[in-house]
Amino acid sequence: MLRLAKSPISTKIVSRGFSFTSKKIMSQDMKINDDIPLNKRIDGPVLCSVRDTITKSMPGLVNLSIYNDSYKHEGHDGIGNSSNKTESHIRLEIISDEFSGLNLPNRHRMIYKMLSHDMKKYDIHAVQLSTKTTSESDKR
Repeated sequence: MLRLAKSPISTKIVSRGFSFTSKKIMSQDMKINDDIPLNKRIDGPVLCSVRDTITKSMPGLVNLSIYNDSYKHEGHDGIGNSSNKTESHIRLEIISDEFSGLNLPNRHRMIYKMLSHDMKKYDIHAVQLSTKTTSESDKR
């Protein structure tokens, strides 16, 4: 069961004794700020589906940060013909001990395989990944 603890700038999701943050652009009254362009928001159907897929597939998830970088690619040639112009470029920072013993390419393959359905269904153009174990994240 997921429990949400809200603050003015983020939503922290607590699950199975772990907490992870899903950053959202929020106003002080705790509502999603509708003035934020869609290509900068993370509360759309694509990123919500990605978040749900990862949280359901990784029981050992410690931290998940999701960013919508689509605004950085607005007007690029590859976006013009895409059906998805607002949630096409995403960045994920994931901390989980499920990455233990896996090298970087295998960690990324694991996540890409996990997200393959979402990537096809929503025409996601690019996913940038940072995948670390808890001990690797503590070394910062």
